[in-house]
Amino acid sequence: MKLNKLALLLLLTANTAIAQYGYDTAYLMFPIRPGDRNYLAGTMGEIRGTHFHAGIDIRTSGIEGLPVYAPADGYISRVKISTGGYGNALYLTHPNGLTTVYGHLKSFSKPLAEWVRAQQYAKESFDVELFPARNQFSYKKGEVFAASGNTGGSSGPHLHFEIRDQEQKILDPMRFHFKELIDEAPPLIRKVAFTTMDIKSRINGQFGRFEFDVTKEGDSFVMHTPLTFEGTIGVEIYAYDRFDGTWSKNGIPCIEVMLDDQKMFSQSITKLSFDEMRNVAVHMNYGEYLTSGQKFTKLWVDDGNWLKVYEAKDWQGMLKIKDSSDHRLEIRTWDSYNNYSYFKTTLSDKGKRSNATIKSLGKLRREGYEITGNVMELTNPNGVARQNVLLYSAGQAYELPPVYHVGANDFYLWDLRNGLPDSVDLCGTMQKYDFKAMVSPHHDYSFFDKDMDVAFNRYSLFDTLYLAVKDKKIENGREVFAIDNVLDPLRRSAKVTLKPMQLYDKEKSAVYSYSAKGNLGYVGGAWDKDGISFLTTSLGTWTVATDSVPPTIKPAVINKSECRLIIEDDLSGIKSWKGTIDGEWVLLNYEYKKKLLWTEKLDASKPFDGEFVVVVTDNAGNETVYKTKL
Repeated sequence: MKLNKLALLLLLTANTAIAQYGYDTAYLMFPIRPGDRNYLAGTMGEIRGTHFHAGIDIRTSGIEGLPVYAPADGYISRVKISTGGYGNALYLTHPNGLTTVYGHLKSFSKPLAEWVRAQQYAKESFDVELFPARNQFSYKKGEVFAASGNTGGSSGPHLHFEIRDQEQKILDPMRFHFKELIDEAPPLIRKVAFTTMDIKSRINGQFGRFEFDVTKEGDSFVMHTPLTFEGTIGVEIYAYDRFDGTWSKNGIPCIEVMLDDQKMFSQSITKLSFDEMRNVAVHMNYGEYLTSGQKFTKLWVDDGNWLKVYEAKDWQGMLKIKDSSDHRLEIRTWDSYNNYSYFKTTLSDKGKRSNATIKSLGKLRREGYEITGNVMELTNPNGVARQNVLLYSAGQAYELPPVYHVGANDFYLWDLRNGLPDSVDLCGTMQKYDFKAMVSPHHDYSFFDKDMDVAFNRYSLFDTLYLAVKDKKIENGREVFAIDNVLDPLRRSAKVTLKPMQLYDKEKSAVYSYSAKGNLGYVGGAWDKDGISFLTTSLGTWTVATDSVPPTIKPAVINKSECRLIIEDDLSGIKSWKGTIDGEWVLLNYEYKKKLLWTEKLDASKPFDGEFVVVVTDNAGNETVYKTKL
């Protein structure tokens, strides 16, 4: 009976995919270990921090070198070799218009590998992007054309597999329902979160964002904290999909929010464009991801979110309860195999207010305040209950009464659109703030200050940014520059110019990110008369550091057949490398995860002979030269 049910499910979902994509889902065979059961480490559309995952990651049991089969007749239309990203990648174009993509490969079939190597020698470059002539390298369905590996940005051996349509839109391979993948496990819902979306909104009489653990009871996930809503509320969910036989936390393509059996919001991530990828920062709760590492999906369409994967009713999918009746909230999640999970709870309005305390002072992550949307929430650390405070903005003083209380703590709200606070008098304790400007999206804007300048273009922001620039400080002898908007995502890059006062060797000095523990990460930058400028897609803390120590080169294997070397750099990182034998360029492959360089001959039958020279350069321009006679 179970097999009949599964067979019926596969037939129904395959027909759905045909109708959705316009391609016969039986056209493609599975590209690795066809006919055997396979397991996944990642699915298309799942959140990867700065982008949506563009395909499926097929596990290879920690093994490299498994044969990769052409899933249909086709020809190699693109080859890309790089140290990061997909590493060794191939693009196979098929007669029906689909293109399949294979990343992190260890090697290619012999004719293709020889041609690629010849191109690398001709261009004298390890990193290449090549476009063979149509049908120059053709393969029949089921023919081996590559071997799986662990190259590029891969964190372990696997095959990255994508399916793209004629417009290079990414399609969900799970919708093609390969028989090698079996999934009868429904998604797991771990937490839900609710957020007040304007200054008059409340959850249990309180303002802000509140998370709740859920438990499985019967066929649904539930929570036991009673909730009352006032105003407009946004809902988030922390959930992930499971596959049979694996513990990977995969993405959930389909989510639906029902209020009293009326659909308020839905998402269906079955097709994506590469130019939409950055919208992941407003598809999820970006600040919570940076803070806790948990990827909460917003169940409303946030400002600046240009993704075309949603259906939203009325208030962009947000909830607004206007009467005193109880209301049924249901969140439905399901995967590409139509395995469903449900979250259910009951909501009431303020007329049935719950006394449950949900505010956590630990949630106020900044210096005594938190920003939710356009609203700044402050708390009084002095423990003096029921006291008004004075907030100062642009030379004016505003008396703020507490809007609610939790125990002995008072909470105050200020709409930042009414003015940026300079400071607040919290019953005798003065708290100063670093707000400098309210920056609107869709416009160019430049901020100038004594320590740094910041320039935003019309595409830099998703939403209004309340720019908070801290005064420069000296820490561990370093000049430290900070923009206190690390939880605010950028759509496109902004230009930052730091104005250091210490003396630096400008040829060896650059901008580095600066962590709370004082760790440095190379950023770069260009010096001019105003300082050092760089582009960034995230706001945070930086310093300027000097790297005058060259990389190290340690020979591992050196002979006439092969040469292997370990290369490292302690600060700015490896930028380039070059090898020659008696002045003739020789291909050096680089695997940064192993810090390994190794030679690859153009003609395998000829031994190396002559002086072998390797030059490794770091990002600060420091060079190390290794020489030996072969």
